[in-house]
Amino acid sequence: MHERIQEFSSERFYDGILEPHPSVREHTLAGLLEHGDDVADDHPALEPGDPLVFVDTSDANASERSREGSPSTENPSEADRVAAYADRLLEAGIDPAALAVISPYADQVSRIEAELADRGIDDDALEIDTVDGFQGREKAVVIVSLVRSNDRREVGFLDDPRRFNVALTRARRKAIVVGDSDTVTAADVFADFLAYARERGTVVDATAG
Repeated sequence: MHERIQEFSSERFYDGILEPHPSVREHTLAGLLEHGDDVADDHPALEPGDPLVFVDTSDANASERSREGSPSTENPSEADRVAAYADRLLEAGIDPAALAVISPYADQVSRIEAELADRGIDDDALEIDTVDGFQGREKAVVIVSLVRSNDRREVGFLDDPRRFNVALTRARRKAIVVGDSDTVTAADVFADFLAYARERGTVVDATAG
């Protein structure tokens, strides 16, 4: 994977011993886009040359909710945003088989599936799954929807560093992590990740673009 994606996990979980292979350490999404010159015009998170992006929804009025009778959590506004990113990347020429959209929450996965279906996207090659369900696989670009956004700064089982490590390291060329910084940084791993993204990646406001 690109060195900026790999370095966070290497430093946070493996005492800095992981090293990307020279053949891939600087590869980005730009090499896979047929029509990528203007993909970042819709939102700076989609800039092909940025391998690691945190999209901060804290000012985007994107609150979580729970369906009646469900133990899971969803975030409709965040799901719509994530679906829009995936749609735009596909329009720019990304092969559906090179893209994955994942979330820790099953209800968010089904919500994103519905949003993509509303946009006419139902290609089986595009994987949409939970973080746990996606273990062991990787894609050129992975969009991660963190879901949690509340005034109580409750993150639930999102506060599992190993699960986030799995999610982030599924991406080879570009990782887009979407979440509410005010909420998710209640968990140390996301506070560390946000600091890392500000220093070595890209942090953008969800309302930009």
